[in-house]
Amino acid sequence: MPRPFRRCLAPSVSSAFVFAAIGCCALLLAGCDSGGANKPAERIGVSGSWTGTLTYDNTSDSLAAQTFAVEMTLNDVYRTVTGTGAITLPSERLAFTVQEGLYDERTRNVRLTLIFSRPPQGVLSGNVSVGRDAIIGTISGPGLANGRATFALNVRRAS
Repeated sequence: MPRPFRRCLAPSVSSAFVFAAIGCCALLLAGCDSGGANKPAERIGVSGSWTGTLTYDNTSDSLAAQTFAVEMTLNDVYRTVTGTGAITLPSERLAFTVQEGLYDERTRNVRLTLIFSRPPQGVLSGNVSVGRDAIIGTISGPGLANGRATFALNVRRAS
């Protein structure tokens, strides 16, 4: 047969005190930072203005190891990256658009496709890494000379 319920607290301890103590403990626990794996990864978006360099690194060409200034403005909505930009060559400035790039927040990589306003540049594309203040990677395409060329892209968030 079950035992009858007995009061477990001393008669001098009121139930208001017990509820106040439990409430304080709950507030203290709510303010603690659990840290570690339960925190979601910080979102690093690519929207904004970027400036830096595009280095032509095809050593078999007469334009070997030339570095050009690049600037671009990117917009990322959900996973789609679009934008505009320009590369400054010694004799001219070439405009491009960024078309339907895909940004993977999990790996922090973005597939950039730069479409130039006229040939011979055509299209440069590649997967690049995204950091809080930098986009770094390699893109390739027809380039500035005959055949396929590879470029190192290194841009920083403009201030």
